[in-house]
Amino acid sequence: MRWDLLIRAGLLGTIALLAVAGLWLRAEPPWRFAPAGKAALNTGDSFETVFHHTSKEGVAHAPALVNDGTEVIWFDGLREGHNDVRILQAQLESGEVSDLLTRQALSAQMVPPQTILTLGNTVDDGTGDGWLATVVSLGGWAAASIAHVANGRGRKLSLSPILNRSNLTKSPVVPMSGGWRMLPAYFEMEGGHGVAALIDERGRVRAQAVMRGKFRGIQPMIVPMSDTRAVALLRRFDRSNDRLLASWTSDGGQSWNTPEPLNLPNPSAPVAAVPLADGRLLMLFNDAPDSADTLRFASSADGGRSWTMGRILDGPGQGPLRYPMMTVLADGRIAVTYSAQGKTEIRVHVLSADWALAE
Repeated sequence: MRWDLLIRAGLLGTIALLAVAGLWLRAEPPWRFAPAGKAALNTGDSFETVFHHTSKEGVAHAPALVNDGTEVIWFDGLREGHNDVRILQAQLESGEVSDLLTRQALSAQMVPPQTILTLGNTVDDGTGDGWLATVVSLGGWAAASIAHVANGRGRKLSLSPILNRSNLTKSPVVPMSGGWRMLPAYFEMEGGHGVAALIDERGRVRAQAVMRGKFRGIQPMIVPMSDTRAVALLRRFDRSNDRLLASWTSDGGQSWNTPEPLNLPNPSAPVAAVPLADGRLLMLFNDAPDSADTLRFASSADGGRSWTMGRILDGPGQGPLRYPMMTVLADGRIAVTYSAQGKTEIRVHVLSADWALAE
């Protein structure tokens, strides 16, 4: 009798049983949105500029508010996609600017080892201890991936069956119940579509839902309205439509309806949005079908289906104003950031919802 074969067979059977048990005992994904901060109302008009940065190299773009709105990060370099691009961070209270990520440092952290050619949109991973960075290790943005960087280690998220390529991120992570998070991502091959990726406490992608249909949209901005309902506002990604797109979920993000055009112009640009204390949504968007030279606030009382125009935040004469992001601060005010002057400046303002809603 070949005891070695029996032992090997036994070991393989044990491994298979443990794998099945692991899958059986694995916690079911919690498709429930966690409570989020809401912007306060009836506090009076207030507005202040708290940060203004001009790139010394050329491009400053895709800013993200992190650490509860006390810091801003963005990519900065000679030009977008260049190998000298790095992620900078600034403390809003002091205005001090420093390096957060460089492609060389991230290349040394990646597991398995790989060379990062350039860096792009980066957001907080939702834990306060790490980052989700759009990285390119082969080709250009169409072959990009999303890397999770934390505790001195970087690894690509498993999002795509096509060699894990063509995944990017831009919008803030959404908190879910049980400490899980939802990452608004997007896929750029085959025309492009939005992705809602559910990430567990260990930072692993456990489930995905797509926002796909006749009208192609990317860079979803997901805003929960209850523990099960949310709207995703998407940038149009084709020339057959000049409207902002929206998709809705009523099951905690497990499924999303086909994206449909809203009665709002969109110059193929992403938007930012936060919930208000009275249940409305507040959005900041480029208010034109073919120009990004104006950023305007709008509010919705019906979950994002119709919108009432608010105040213009920044207008013509400032160059293209792009990639806004907003977050609700601890005191109920709103921090807003975006790039200006043709992706060469980063601006951050702190304002009240009353200021934004004024016509």
